[in-house]
Amino acid sequence: MKIIIALLASSIFITNCQKKENESPPISTIQIPNSLHLTQNDLILIKNQYPETFKKIREGLALNIKDVMAMHQSGFETNAMIGIIKFTNSQFNLNTKEIIELQNNGVPFALINFMIQIQ
Repeated sequence: MKIIIALLASSIFITNCQKKENESPPISTIQIPNSLHLTQNDLILIKNQYPETFKKIREGLALNIKDVMAMHQSGFETNAMIGIIKFTNSQFNLNTKEIIELQNNGVPFALINFMIQIQ
C-alpha cells in the first residue's frame, strides 16, 4: 500500500512540474525593453488575441506581415510597432500585393514605409 501511495504522489509531482514547464511566464516578468513603450494592457491584449505574435515579441523572433497586422488591430501605436520590428530584427521583402494588403487593413503609411526601407 505504501508503494502505491508513493507512486501516486510522485506521479502527481511530475505532472505538476510538467505543467509549470509548459506555461509561459506571467506578463509582469516578461523582459521587453522600456523603449518600446508597451503597457501591461498592450501585452495582455496581444497575448490573448494573437498568442503567436506575442510569443515572437517576447522571444525577440522575427515578425511577419500577419504579426504587423495583429499589432495594428490590437491598437499598438506606430512608434511602438516600429520599435518592436527593430527589437525583433524583422525584415520584410514586401511585394505590391502585400503593400496593398497592409493598406487595406489600415496599417499606417509611416509603418509600411518603414518596412519598405529596412528591406
